[in-house]
Amino acid sequence: MSGRTRRLTVGVTAIAFAMTLGLAPTAQAATPKPPTKALPSALDVRPPYEPQVSCDPRPKAGVVAFAALMKTQYQTGTMGNYRPCDASISEHYDSRALDWMLSVNIPNEKAIADSVTAWLSADNGAMALRFGINYIIWNHRIWGVYDPTRGDQGWAAYTGSVPHTDHVHLSFSWDGAMKRTSWWTGTATTVADLGPCRVYAGQFAPLYTRIRNDACPNSLLAAPVSPYAVAVYGQANEQIKVAQRLLGVVADGSFGSITFDALVSWQARVGVPVTGALDKASWAGLAPPPNQAPIGVLDFVTSDTTSLSVRGWALDPDTTSPIRVHVYVDGVATASIAADTSRPDVGRIFGKGDNHGFVSTFDAAAGPHEVCVYAINTPAGPNPGFGCKSVVVYNKAPIGALDFVTSGMESFTVRGWALDPDTTSPIRAHVYVDGVATASIPADTSRPDVGRIFAMGDDHGFTDTFKATYGPHEVCVYAIDSSGGSNRQVGCATVDVNGTAIGVLDFVTSTSPGLVGVRGWALDPNTTSSIRVHLYVDGVGAASIAANTSRPDVGRIFGMGDNHGFLSTVKAARGSRLVCAYAIDSAGGTNPRIGCKNVTVP
Repeated sequence: MSGRTRRLTVGVTAIAFAMTLGLAPTAQAATPKPPTKALPSALDVRPPYEPQVSCDPRPKAGVVAFAALMKTQYQTGTMGNYRPCDASISEHYDSRALDWMLSVNIPNEKAIADSVTAWLSADNGAMALRFGINYIIWNHRIWGVYDPTRGDQGWAAYTGSVPHTDHVHLSFSWDGAMKRTSWWTGTATTVADLGPCRVYAGQFAPLYTRIRNDACPNSLLAAPVSPYAVAVYGQANEQIKVAQRLLGVVADGSFGSITFDALVSWQARVGVPVTGALDKASWAGLAPPPNQAPIGVLDFVTSDTTSLSVRGWALDPDTTSPIRVHVYVDGVATASIAADTSRPDVGRIFGKGDNHGFVSTFDAAAGPHEVCVYAINTPAGPNPGFGCKSVVVYNKAPIGALDFVTSGMESFTVRGWALDPDTTSPIRAHVYVDGVATASIPADTSRPDVGRIFAMGDDHGFTDTFKATYGPHEVCVYAIDSSGGSNRQVGCATVDVNGTAIGVLDFVTSTSPGLVGVRGWALDPNTTSSIRVHLYVDGVGAASIAANTSRPDVGRIFGMGDNHGFLSTVKAARGSRLVCAYAIDSAGGTNPRIGCKNVTVP
C-alpha cells in the first residue's frame, strides 16, 4: 500500500467526512474501555478479502457510524475516509476505509490505538466481525479477519511503504460499510455481500446498488476505445472541462459533486455502467471517436466433396461487440454470418475481447470457386473486403471390384467391394441383371484386405444372393457416389444359372500293365458339395469316381471350397487308348466332357 494511499488527504471533500476532535487527554489519563452493548451469541459470517473495484466518494453508513462511535468513546484523533482513486490498493476509493489519526509517539494515542486494535482482533476477530472490519494496519503490523489463524493472533509484519505509525487504517467489508452487521442490527450476517463487479477489464466497477453473494465473471469485456484519460472525483484537469461541457455543467475542470451527480445521471440515462467515473465507456459515449473501418483476416478456405468452409476473424475498432461478415462465392452473395466465436489470439492483440472469430460451411458445386469475405461496419459505413481465396470442390469417383458371380439353383451370388474415396462410411452398390436394375445393396461387410490397401476402414465389402431364371445372365455392379456424383461400374460377369458342371482332366498316365492313372478336378457351380466324375476308355464307361480330394488351387479361384479334385486308377487293355472324363451335374443336367487324353498302356 503506497504512501499516497495511507496519508490523510489534505482538504476533505464535501462528500467525504472528517472529524476533528478537541484536545487530546493528558498523558496520565486512563485509556477508556471499548464500548459495549447487548449482542447476539452468533457472530457475523467471516468474509473474504474484499478489495475495492469501484471509485465511490459517497459516505458509507457503517463507516460513518463506527467513526462516530469511536469519537464518542475516546474523544481523540481525527478521521477521514475518501480520497481520489488511483491504481494502488486502498478501500478509501470506494469509501470503505477509515484512517484514525493516532500517533505511536503520543503515549495516550498509542494506548488507545493498541487497545482498540487488540479489542477488534481478539478471539479471532469477534468484534471485527460484528462491525464488518475486513483488515487493520497499525504500527508496522497488519491483521485480516479473513486470515485470523496466522501467527500472533492473526497479526503479521506490514512491509508497505507507509508504516502506519501516525494513524490506524481500518478497511470494512461491504456488509460492514453498509451497516448491516450485528453490532448495528442485532442480527448476525450469514452470507457475505461481495459488492459490485467490474463490467470492463481495467475499468472501475459500477457504484454499489445491491447485495451480491455470487462470484464475479471470470472474463470481462474489453473497454471501449477513447483517446481521453480516465478521470475520477476529486481530480482537476483540462479534459474534465470537455466532459463538463458535454454534461451541461460549469466547465471549471474540477471533478466535484456537481459533476459527479451529472455524470451518474447521464450514465444511467444512456445505459453505460454507472461508475461515477469518467471511464472509457463514458468517454466513448460522451465524445465518440470517428467511425473506424472494420478489420479482419480470412485465415483459410477449405473444401470437401459438396461444400466449402471459411475460417477467420473480423472486428470493428469502434465496438467490442461481434460484427457480421458477408461471404461471396464467385461474386454472388452467399451468406451473412456472425463473427462471434472465441479467438483468444485476436483478443490478446487488439484488446477488444475474444469473440470475433467466424467458422462456417456452405454447399458448393464441384469445380473451382473464388470465395471473398467482407466485414460489415457498425453501425454503418464502408464494408471493406479483407480476403479472397480460390478453392476447388473435388468429388472423387467411387471405386470397387466385382470379385465373382456364382450360380446356384434358380439364383446367383455376387461378391465384391466398393468405396468412395471422399468418405470412410460405407456406400451402396446397385446390381443390374441383363441391363435391368435389380437391387441396391450396402457395401458394408468386413473386407480387411481392402482396408489395408486403401486405409478407408474395413467395412466396404458386399455379398448377396438373388433369384434368377434358368440360363445365362449378364450381371453388372455399380458403386454409388456418396454425394450424388457419377456412379462407376465396378464389374460385369456372365453367370449360367443352374449351369453345367466344369472341370479339367489334368493328366492320364500308365506305368503298370493293364492300369491307367487319371488326375483332375470337377465342380458344379450350383453347389459347394463334391460331384462325381465318369471315366471312359475308348468310349466305354470304365469308372464313376468322386471329385472330393483337396485342391486348394481350385478353391482359391472359384470360392466353392477345396474338395473338388479327383485322382484314381482304372483298368485298360494293353496298347494305345483314349481316356475321357465327364463332370456329372449335381441337379441331373448336362454332364460336360472336361477332357480326353491318349495314353499307351504297357
